[in-house]
Amino acid sequence: MTKRKIININEDLCNGCGNCVPNCPEGAIQMIDGKARLISDIFCDGLGACIGECPVGAITMVEREAEEYNEKKAMENIIKQGENTIKAHLQHLLDHNELEYYKEAIEFLKEKNIKIPELKKENFFVVVRVQKQLIFQMKIKIFLKKKRVKDYLN
Repeated sequence: MTKRKIININEDLCNGCGNCVPNCPEGAIQMIDGKARLISDIFCDGLGACIGECPVGAITMVEREAEEYNEKKAMENIIKQGENTIKAHLQHLLDHNELEYYKEAIEFLKEKNIKIPELKKENFFVVVRVQKQLIFQMKIKIFLKKKRVKDYLN
């Protein structure tokens, strides 16, 4: 557990409209017994895409002890919702400058052989920079493996 930003849903204020659910592609919010509920800390990225969708202000951002967000587990929920949700999530990460989560999401999509959707053109340079970082990291891993083999043989 770590102290981090995470959503808080005021059950007394929640009117059960459900507007927040589709705006949380990570799958952190579900409707249970007619109220929006945070189902797991690990799915909430703490960026608050759901906040602006609540017509009664029942969702706020708080800082508290919570399980760490897990991009891979969130991506498992996201891919079930289709390409548009994947695209919205990737865009959301870039809009909030969450490049590490973005890289994790891209790696997850590649591992699952899922097409990486095109994003807004203004994010093109950010995407290229992230992809270059991923390529560089892969080259380092290959170099280190070759070095270990060479050291082993010598």
